[in-house]
Amino acid sequence: MKDSSTVAVAMAAFVAFAMGCPGPEEEAGTDDTAASAGDDTAGSPGDDTAAPDPLATDDDLDGFAENDGDCNDRNDGVYPGARERSHDGVDSDCDGEDLPALSEDRFDEALPLLDTDGDQAVSFAEFETACARSAMVVDAANPGVVQTHVSCGGTNSCRGMVLHSWEALYEHDCRGVNSCAGWSCVETATDAGRDGATAFTEARCDWCHSGSDGGFLVQVPAGEDPDAWVEGFLERTDAQFLAAIAFGVSGVSADGVAYADMPAHYGVLSRAEMETLIAYVRTLPIEGPSDG
Repeated sequence: MKDSSTVAVAMAAFVAFAMGCPGPEEEAGTDDTAASAGDDTAGSPGDDTAAPDPLATDDDLDGFAENDGDCNDRNDGVYPGARERSHDGVDSDCDGEDLPALSEDRFDEALPLLDTDGDQAVSFAEFETACARSAMVVDAANPGVVQTHVSCGGTNSCRGMVLHSWEALYEHDCRGVNSCAGWSCVETATDAGRDGATAFTEARCDWCHSGSDGGFLVQVPAGEDPDAWVEGFLERTDAQFLAAIAFGVSGVSADGVAYADMPAHYGVLSRAEMETLIAYVRTLPIEGPSDG
């Protein structure tokens, strides 16, 4: 590939302590009490009643006890096989590290599906086209959006696929190497068929971008020239707007580092809804902060 930069819940265990106080007859040492005390069957070595094994008890009700490999039985988000996210300080899947295990490399399986021109290589255009159909080219998934200009140390989603520059394709590995060493296709939300105006409101775009008389208010990042930023706003490509909506990317600095100051919406809007939203915004009057 030639371009790799474009794209607990803590449950406390309640232990009840029942403190028994001797009754008057017990204190007096009645015959019944004496008989009971002399009964060698109560609590004898032959008693089958045993204290429960605390390691076999699923304290956080996540389906796994410590004997089953649960490495934190006070957090129901931690258990063998749980979704792992890198660099969050939690070994969610109890494999001994705070990084997801890489899934099987499926490049050979996916190459015929990705390589539409038959040159035995995958171009960015081919990858983006496949991503727009499904976030995982081999398995079923919602359509995705290719990450561009994201921080090499961060992750956005654990659902999708990432094609590394060394020609290895995995289901999204969430290892923070997406823009540094490959292209990352992140799954978007299930399509709800919202039109542009509805998506604009339900994705909370109106919180920051509602201008006067139904216009679109452009937020100008610190350090940017307001007039130039607003004037060039609609000159952005649909792909740039798509990445901005999906991943909360507001702009890209001269050295290619993106800054984000709005929510990422790949989990809120479908790709089709994002595209409809972009078309809707292009019909609105554009204004800057000083215009209103």
